[in-house]
Amino acid sequence: MPESVVTAEDISEVTRQLGRPARDIVAIASRCVCGRPLVVKTRPRLENGTPFPTLYYLTQPAATAAVSTLEASGYMVELQELVQQDEAVSAQYLAAHKQYLTEREAIEVVEEITDFSAGGMPTRVKCLHALVGHSLAKGKGVNPIGDLALEALEWSPEVCLHMAQHGHIVVDTRDADHEAGDLLQAGLDVPCFASLQDVVQQPHEFTNTAGPVFFKSCGWAGWDLAAARCVVNSLGLG
Repeated sequence: MPESVVTAEDISEVTRQLGRPARDIVAIASRCVCGRPLVVKTRPRLENGTPFPTLYYLTQPAATAAVSTLEASGYMVELQELVQQDEAVSAQYLAAHKQYLTEREAIEVVEEITDFSAGGMPTRVKCLHALVGHSLAKGKGVNPIGDLALEALEWSPEVCLHMAQHGHIVVDTRDADHEAGDLLQAGLDVPCFASLQDVVQQPHEFTNTAGPVFFKSCGWAGWDLAAARCVVNSLGLG
């Protein structure tokens, strides 16, 4: 989705996403399939005078969580080696860095960050959130490292929409009605999905359903394993 004008509703949504007041947003650089902000375009100097090098800032909670998980996996080491060893990738990464600076300086030239783009460009891989934000904002083919990171993410709002249309979504508890960020960001009506309690109490309604089943967990994995065992036993599948 192309860059779009930021509205008062967008500001309110970004504030909710970040858990703090949205600041100095000049445009919505990318939107989720549901229309909510995914990446915002931010002024290079904040209203309080602080230089802010990250032009494209990833705000969607499910996306940022998925990127954090990817960073924790050690994938950045592999990407760093790719930048150092592959001349074509290195050249494209440098071009992405230069484009980033040009677009940021079109808003305002901030002397303190003149030579700094974001995410470690052009020679390092330091922040996948910034690089993924760049790829989402500009589309595939601009930032090679952001593109690779985006492909490696488990998150995708398209998956949520596909499952809702062609399969079944089950949530762990009704807390998901306000905690399942990926489902909510995909514009889905989470309260209408069955919970594990529904599956246990009415197993006959779920044993012969057609299509894939997507289980959304919002809690600790240990609880989910215990709950899943109860469900399996109740269905006579254990």
